[in-house]
Amino acid sequence: MILLINFFQLVLNDPRIAREKKRKFIEDHLQRLAANNTANQYDLLINAMEAAYDAYFGKLTDRDTLFAIQQSRTQSMNNVKKLFIDTVQQREGLIRNFFNDTSPQYQEFFPNGLTEYDNSTLQNVETLMTRMVTACTNHQLVLGLPVVAEFTAIKNNFLLARGAQLVKKGEVTDKSAEIETAEVAVNRQFQINLLTLALEFLGDAEGLKFFDESIVRVPSNKDNDGLGRIIGTIKLKVVGTPIADAILHVEDGGINDAHSKNDGTFRTNNLVVGIYTITITKPGYKTLTLQVEIIDEGDTVLDAEMELES
Repeated sequence: MILLINFFQLVLNDPRIAREKKRKFIEDHLQRLAANNTANQYDLLINAMEAAYDAYFGKLTDRDTLFAIQQSRTQSMNNVKKLFIDTVQQREGLIRNFFNDTSPQYQEFFPNGLTEYDNSTLQNVETLMTRMVTACTNHQLVLGLPVVAEFTAIKNNFLLARGAQLVKKGEVTDKSAEIETAEVAVNRQFQINLLTLALEFLGDAEGLKFFDESIVRVPSNKDNDGLGRIIGTIKLKVVGTPIADAILHVEDGGINDAHSKNDGTFRTNNLVVGIYTITITKPGYKTLTLQVEIIDEGDTVLDAEMELES
């Protein structure tokens, strides 16, 4: 039965079509349109498709550039954060030398100990920097102005780096929203081209000359379908003897347990791609627990070695 709904869906909306494949597919389509545009009859389709293409893939390039800059700013910010933690660790001995670690003065710097600084996050490190600057300023006659200046400079550099990183992060977010809009537009324009040409070549397969479906066709095999199996061999550690009848259980996998054959080989049923905890058991052998990531590119190979119980 033909489902009429298929004619109203945007064929390029399929999430399994990678962006680079979509780019190549549209470029190929434009070239085919141009090659058959002998009487300029496809000018409107070409111009509209090119505009949608430029808008979408141009924004993708811009976003990738902004993201690279954001990553650079993030690294700069993290470098300053690390410098702060390292400096605190270095200066803690100096502070403890002047103030006993049970004194009220020491508590101004380290109310929760040095570990609080070691475990600092982007959410609280600015607060910790402010605390350190304030405490150093309160005791600058003892510690000296250089220590105050040191932590003040670190805080100021962090605020500058954090501000620059947040600006770029916001720009990347804004650009991503623009990309979503542009992607809808390019998918819609392709659908317009497709339906316009289908109407022109109604009942005539000659219309397929404008498209190379192989570029974006989703494989019908096990690859790129969101599923994968685990295959492999279970052997005795060191000796390498195959282990038969071992049971391989995939936690939260929703599939039946797999059993190894006489040659030690096994294969599971299909699993949704992701990371799973695997347990392999057999009486007389130590239970083996592993983590395996199921990939969307065929079978995931897992060769395991078990040990005899003592």
